Amino acid sequence: MFTQAVTGSTLPARTDCGNKWPVSFSLFWTLRKKSSAKDLLDWDKGKALLWLLEVMDSKSREIFPIYIGDDLTDEDAFHAIEQCGLGIIVIEGPRTTAAHFMLKNPGEVERFLRELTARLRLS
Repeated sequence: MFTQAVTGSTLPARTDCGNKWPVSFSLFWTLRKKSSAKDLLDWDKGKALLWLLEVMDSKSREIFPIYIGDDLTDEDAFHAIEQCGLGIIVIEGPRTTAAHFMLKNPGEVERFLRELTARLRLS
């Protein structure tokens, strides 16, 4: 179900992140609204994501961002969190991407989010 975006290997357990997991899934919808202004402003999903993390004071709150996207406009966000978060692209076939991992379809995204929230409840 969870595969690395480029190599196709399975998603390993992330032990390097400690308790840094996302606080809310509302970030996706906020970025979607912000990205529509790209033609009018010097703005993209990566800049919007970094701005939101700054506003949420992510360094002091130990937030670990997970960004899930399905098209080329999401690449800016994948690049923005390469070193401090997890990018997941939703796509049927392989392509060059800055995302860390790949899910094939919305059904796999739902399963991933359900498993993630179940594990967070246990911790």
